Amino acid sequence: MRKMPVFGLLLVILLLVILEYYTYTALRFLLRTSRPSFRTFFTTIYVAVSIIIILMFLFFPYLRTIEINKALKNFLFGFSFGFIIAKVLISLVLILDDLRRLFFYMISFLPNGEISPEKIEKGMTRSQFLNTIALLLGGGFFMTLLYGMSNRYNYKVKKIKLKFDNLPESFRGLKAVHISDIHSGSFNNIKAVKRGVDMVNSLNADVVFFYRRFSE
Repeated sequence: MRKMPVFGLLLVILLLVILEYYTYTALRFLLRTSRPSFRTFFTTIYVAVSIIIILMFLFFPYLRTIEINKALKNFLFGFSFGFIIAKVLISLVLILDDLRRLFFYMISFLPNGEISPEKIEKGMTRSQFLNTIALLLGGGFFMTLLYGMSNRYNYKVKKIKLKFDNLPESFRGLKAVHISDIHSGSFNNIKAVKRGVDMVNSLNADVVFFYRRFSE
């Protein structure tokens, strides 16, 4: 098994530290008006989950060799992936905010340098506004991913009639079924998958198209 170079490992750790710093900064802003007991509880849960995911990420090459339930493995991978990407999105927004403040700070040293007012409206500063945007962006992505993971067997049939003036006569009345983004590699409920297959078969289509990723 190939080992990660020391420089690569240090770089990964540095990136994780940066993500944690900015994400925790955003969470402190979110919890600033909540009760101390709730802040402590929420922070404890967040730190515990973050540590577990970081350890899983660092030891991923070793975890791949361990036999584990497929449903649990898919959930852990999806949850960890979403958690990290949410932190990346939050961090990117806050890094832009830091760069903005650094830019204005440097301008203040120039002759006649002026710093624009921080207030936007109703007392909210630009930094507070960007914190809110960062949390909405990262949290929205994470919740959307969790929703998709919990509704992957919620198959739906959308019937659409297509009309073309130049459609060849031999294609008129043709019924086509288009199946998109199956990602069957993440499916572990055979009965639910069979229900989806039965839905396709019940449509009595003349042709079936599979679009994009099928077995990943």
